[in-house]
Amino acid sequence: MGLDIVELVLTVEEEFDISLPDTDMEDIRTPRDLATYIYKRYQEYDKTKCSSQVGFYKIRRIMMEEFGFKRHQLYPDTKLQELFGKDIRNKWKKLNSILDSKLNYPSLRFTDIGANIVLILSLVFSIGFFYFYTKYSIEGILKVILVFIFSYVILYYMLSPFFATIVPKQYQKLSSLIKFTGESSKIDKYKSFNDILEKVIEISITQLNLSPDEISPDSRYVEDLGAG
Repeated sequence: MGLDIVELVLTVEEEFDISLPDTDMEDIRTPRDLATYIYKRYQEYDKTKCSSQVGFYKIRRIMMEEFGFKRHQLYPDTKLQELFGKDIRNKWKKLNSILDSKLNYPSLRFTDIGANIVLILSLVFSIGFFYFYTKYSIEGILKVILVFIFSYVILYYMLSPFFATIVPKQYQKLSSLIKFTGESSKIDKYKSFNDILEKVIEISITQLNLSPDEISPDSRYVEDLGAG
């Protein structure tokens, strides 16, 4: 393959999250051929192995290799709260790092007791501010409310990395992490042949430095578009 085709293939592989073997590329002459190939690969992928299943295998491997858990501990319905146990803050921070900060650390939540402590501390700050710096007036009350809100937010985020220990509701089960593997995103994004063909043409225009009127779905890459 020429350099133009190689760069085109690399971009297509990255965009559609598939591999394009040289042996398969020998039969691909046009954008329509390429889109048809990708579409068939996606269909075969859905039939042979569900993307969510592949995503779960990735998450399970992370849990086994990075955290030392055993296979029998890891099922889609496994609760992360129970799995991480007492060392949840350190494990959650490590997991967030592995998943490229997709969990928005610190995203653990306080227990009810912890949340109440933050609330009480915020009230104490607010009452102290009112007592020493404001007078009884509408303006003073508004200032106290603002102080309460700001102090609550600041305390919550300052203390959460140290005292928050509850997994957020959206991440309760191990299966909730599958979406961060990217396994289903490409197939979900390109649901139809036309969506794939449109993107293939867009990539071809960019990689081969063409104008939109120079290419059609049945343009031959080498003979018509001059790809070397």
